[in-house]
Amino acid sequence: MDELKECLDVRVETDVNYESPQIGILSEVRPTPMKIVLTVTVSGLKDGEKYTLFKYNDETKVPAANFAQHRDNAVMAIDFVKQDGKDTYMMTESIMSDQKAIYRAVRV
Repeated sequence: MDELKECLDVRVETDVNYESPQIGILSEVRPTPMKIVLTVTVSGLKDGEKYTLFKYNDETKVPAANFAQHRDNAVMAIDFVKQDGKDTYMMTESIMSDQKAIYRAVRV
């Protein structure tokens, strides 16, 4: 949710699109978590503007508005300035497949 329309576009891609081993049919036993690499891309940036990329690992802690005022809800906050020649910011991070990673980016 983004009640005040503060958020920029954030795209998250993984280096794999499967789990190994896969969960069995009708099984209630989860597969062993595996390492995955996320590529997080923020787009729609403007020259000279300051931004913050927030990461959350609990969907109940993601605010619906005033993201900067709720900075402590995030497990990570990266401040950055748009660099000349690029309208995107990109970062990679490794997590386990059983972890949550929820991202929001806003102009400061």
